[in-house]
Amino acid sequence: MVNPNNGEDNGQTAAVVLSPEVYDALADKAELIESLIMIDRSLEDIHADHKQSAKPALKKIADDLGLTLDR
Repeated sequence: MVNPNNGEDNGQTAAVVLSPEVYDALADKAELIESLIMIDRSLEDIHADHKQSAKPALKKIADDLGLTLDR
């Protein structure tokens, strides 16, 4: 990593240089963390009994998107 601090940025890092491999690994970890957060929120909803069956949920999504379901 490079910290080109020229004294004009109040001690904050002005830039960070990463190899493509390191960047990809960080991006993958960030995506995994976001997925785990969504799973955790979903489990909280389930435990709080905030759930519905799939058919009404899919119908609402289709209605919101202006789509017609065949079934």
